[in-house]
Amino acid sequence: GEELIGFQLAIAAAGVASAKAPMEDLQVIGTIQPSEAPLHLVGFDPGEELLWSASQAGMVYAHLMLSGAPHVAFRTDREMSPAVAVFPHSSGLVTLTYAAAHFISRGGVELAEVRHES
Repeated sequence: GEELIGFQLAIAAAGVASAKAPMEDLQVIGTIQPSEAPLHLVGFDPGEELLWSASQAGMVYAHLMLSGAPHVAFRTDREMSPAVAVFPHSSGLVTLTYAAAHFISRGGVELAEVRHES
């Protein structure tokens, strides 16, 4: 897929986003720019007002909805492996790299890891 160099958050002019709202009824409320490499994964947090993203440089970011302000940033693992998937969860975040699955708190603390040793 195409990498995201930066992306914009938009809401409906009435204040509530709708999947059926025409684009002309949306207004840009913030632009998120990565600090290092282009972002290539995005996921909405089901329990908090956070938007999660990851870069191929091995960094994971959370931004506050609706402003897009940075909330937290951390490495995927010690080797800074590229994330291949992010799955926001009500208790944190699951990230997948090519060799491991990581369960991470919203603050960036790794709670569990399952690693494939080759």
